[in-house]
Amino acid sequence: MSVSPPLRSMRLVSRLSEDGTIHAGLETIDLPPPAPMQVTVRMEAAPLHSSNMNSFFGPIDIERAVQTGTGDAPGLSAPLRPGTAELQKNRLGQAVPGGSEGVGTVVAAGEGAEALMNTRVAVWNNSTYCDYQVFRAEDCLVVPEDLDPADAATAFINPLTALGIIETARRHGYKALINTAAASNVGRMLLRLCKEEGLGLVCIVRSAATAQQMRDLGAEHVIDSSEEAYREKLVEAIDATGAMICFDAIGGKQAGDILTCMEASARKHSKGFGPYGSQERRHYYIYGALDPAPIEIPRSAGLAWTCSGWLFRPFFKELSPEDRKRLIVRVSDGLGTTFKGKFARTIGLTDVLRLDIAREYFQRKTDGKTLIRF
Repeated sequence: MSVSPPLRSMRLVSRLSEDGTIHAGLETIDLPPPAPMQVTVRMEAAPLHSSNMNSFFGPIDIERAVQTGTGDAPGLSAPLRPGTAELQKNRLGQAVPGGSEGVGTVVAAGEGAEALMNTRVAVWNNSTYCDYQVFRAEDCLVVPEDLDPADAATAFINPLTALGIIETARRHGYKALINTAAASNVGRMLLRLCKEEGLGLVCIVRSAATAQQMRDLGAEHVIDSSEEAYREKLVEAIDATGAMICFDAIGGKQAGDILTCMEASARKHSKGFGPYGSQERRHYYIYGALDPAPIEIPRSAGLAWTCSGWLFRPFFKELSPEDRKRLIVRVSDGLGTTFKGKFARTIGLTDVLRLDIAREYFQRKTDGKTLIRF
């Protein structure tokens, strides 16, 4: 058993004040020694996912953000967007730490976790935007010393999201699926997985340049939503693949567009006529919020569909222990290959709070992902 005194750890934290402003800054806390089956990890790197931005900053108006703090200890303050305060009221005055996964080295181990001492581990299920953090041993995955930090730091959320999407599609009996924001890290992983699994995939992207990137990676059905003929080409891709399930990372009006295109394809081979459209079932899952606008589905989409949210954590928790282990092993085997990540920039921990940098990553560009190094 490794015993250590409390460690001083610097972390990012945000709080919501009574006037509807989010204040993000740095604070130093004492970490107690790890309890049995826990370890203390010195953090090496952590990704700045869009979901991390949503939970840490909330629905702020980044254009009205102001720089606070000092040069060595910067801070950010920004008001919530109009109409979002009600959903945020439970965090009023609460200290919200940042980060959800990362990679680091075990520097202290509690009873029963000594085998992890001095190993390099990917970690999750606790905040990671900090110098040191305590994790349960079961939330650690030993990774090779020479594995790229960009891959080691993203060993859980994106890979398990991609695997969960495929598991969900298979459970519904589908042999092809549609994915939006398809050039994201999750989208690229899905492309590789669908090739390995023999599943059809329709990739929807938002620019001609991104469409070409996906074709260069071997994607067969790539649709650019900025094209004038977007809907016609999407119907053709659905015809070719039979994809009647979609996983949407964007939201907004696109949900209605895609469901309507599914309906148009389904009507081509439906028998008979009904007042509610075709009878072919379609599933639409929203797993992201790149577009904060309301989700709109027109009557032209028919009624033989379901639309719901999809998050990998609830999905993962519902799996049996055997299935969870199976997916984790699959991830471990594919780190650096099938589950390789791509980042546009690397920044330091305090850089997260610098306004000029924050405005860059708040653009949420597909090719603009950010990795934090400690």
